[in-house]
Amino acid sequence: MKSFLVGVIVLIAATSMTALADSLDGALPIPKFTSVTATASATFDSVSRIYTYNYVVGNPGTNTGAIKEIGLDISSRTSVTYGDPNALTIRYGTKLFTFAKFAALLPPTARPMSPTGIAPPGPWRGAITASGRALFAGGGPAGSTIAPGHSIGGFSITSFEPPALRDVAAFPDWVYVATDPANPNSDVGDDQSARAQQIEASLVVHTYTLGPSDVFPGSSAHWNAFQDSLAHAIALGWVSDATLARTLSSQLAQALAAAEAGDGTRAKVDLLTLLNTLAASTASQRRQEVYDLVKLNADSLRANIADKPIR
Repeated sequence: MKSFLVGVIVLIAATSMTALADSLDGALPIPKFTSVTATASATFDSVSRIYTYNYVVGNPGTNTGAIKEIGLDISSRTSVTYGDPNALTIRYGTKLFTFAKFAALLPPTARPMSPTGIAPPGPWRGAITASGRALFAGGGPAGSTIAPGHSIGGFSITSFEPPALRDVAAFPDWVYVATDPANPNSDVGDDQSARAQQIEASLVVHTYTLGPSDVFPGSSAHWNAFQDSLAHAIALGWVSDATLARTLSSQLAQALAAAEAGDGTRAKVDLLTLLNTLAASTASQRRQEVYDLVKLNADSLRANIADKPIR
């Protein structure tokens, strides 16, 4: 399984490169790759207690390279996980792994991750990486890259954790190709290896979307992650109505203050007020991601906090 973080260097004979111009930065043109879009929607199944995140990834026409891999941050600040990691599966080609089994294949130095299931579309492959990302890997069969000016849906992730804003990285379909006309079978030098990794790292594009958080539902960390994600979404311009943004923020802060005071009953009432405000909003005032973020987190907190403090 190839890593999407390490530059791939391909050494080919000069006779096959007559149509390509050799250069210090390799024989293949370096694509212009500056942005990516990743829209998301999230749902919750009250029976299985599983959240499902569906994505549509777009490659703007301003880019000149295709997208071959997409990595969503699922790293966790703790190794303590919520839910059964054997209940979530990852499809890699024709093989199906449980999250627990796939995680066991990673090195001991791998970052802690929220248990996650991955269902890629068509010929794409699902995986998790040692750096703590849920990976959709393409770059192989036809249909497993996203060309400039196009988008692909059907990327799906499942988790036991409610949503938070997460970093998502896109990687272009490009490798460093080096040739030595005098000796096409020679080894690639260390300087070219370093240059390859430097270029590939510079081509990675990041944005934000919804993804599994790393919090235990109803915990103080859950409250904090919810408030941080809402503030981040507002800062990103995902709530276009300034009045709605202020109202959502203040109502969540009021609910949090009640919870911190040990008044779970009051906190639930305040969260219901927040939900009513959200229900009265329209798509022209906020993105779907904001609706799902607020709805699913508020519902989870209402279901998982006690009416009275636990002594």
